[in-house]
Amino acid sequence: MTGTAEGGRKLNEERSENSEKESAAMIERYLKGVSFPAEKEEIIQQAKSNNAPEDVLRVLSRLKEKDYQTAIDVSKEVARVE
Repeated sequence: MTGTAEGGRKLNEERSENSEKESAAMIERYLKGVSFPAEKEEIIQQAKSNNAPEDVLRVLSRLKEKDYQTAIDVSKEVARVE
């Protein structure tokens, strides 16, 4: 039984990691056209221009107020705030 619990935990961790990657990839799709470095508000405006759905805009609105150097920086912050 203990092995099952450990295996279950590991599977949950893998699922969580995969969903974070999927979420970051989904958000990156709406960052096309962002000229980096970019501030949070510029990122949100470009996502809106790219017809990002409300859930994506909600996540982006929780980003820290700072200059993001690359889309990867945005993805890392998205993973932190989700």
